[in-house]
Amino acid sequence: MPDIPLSLKLAFVGITAALVTFLLVYINRATGEGRRRTAVLRTTLLLSGWLLLTAILAGRGFLDDFSSVPPRFTIVFLPAFIAMILLAARRPVVELIGRGSIAWLVGIQVFRLFLELILHELYSRGIIPVQMTFEGLNFDIITGITAPIVAWLLHRNTPSAVRIAQIWNVMGLLLVLNILIISLLSAPVPFQVFTEEPANRIVAEFPFVWLPAFVVPCAILLHLWSLRLLKQKK
Repeated sequence: MPDIPLSLKLAFVGITAALVTFLLVYINRATGEGRRRTAVLRTTLLLSGWLLLTAILAGRGFLDDFSSVPPRFTIVFLPAFIAMILLAARRPVVELIGRGSIAWLVGIQVFRLFLELILHELYSRGIIPVQMTFEGLNFDIITGITAPIVAWLLHRNTPSAVRIAQIWNVMGLLLVLNILIISLLSAPVPFQVFTEEPANRIVAEFPFVWLPAFVVPCAILLHLWSLRLLKQKK
């Protein structure tokens, strides 16, 4: 795999840092005075610990073996998705998130626009396959482009805003699941479907290991939280 430019690595780290910061600020504002410091501290420690652990695994090359079944990168993939499901399902967590603004949960998804631009640049440099970009089979850029519009409608409480936001969240969820499946089937795993080179090896490299370990689960979790809260508002 060609060397990844430092600028693209830093841009992706910036997206990850922005998501972490958003979650901490959102939780800080949604939590009551008595529990605010504890909630933010716990979230900070959990996220920092997980990101550090996955970075170490990628940095040491542990995730580079795609031949095993299941592939080693599932070590960072599965725990993140299990945590995502639990956080989306637990009522106390949803109640806490509900104290904040749904418009912000939607608006932050604009990060997917910038993520797609990074992925396209990686493709243009021969690092990832075309099907993982908007020139191929990845249309997730639509979610990023439209996120500010839907967030504005929710903020203004315009007629049909809730319904539009529900449709948008379902669309965004389907689009992110689409690229998730494409990325998995583009990796050099025993069940690889997209066999054209370059294969998707970037998910085993730092810092892009955070794509399956944090960024994608976070995008899905934001959709699930939004849908649950929108259902309550309807």
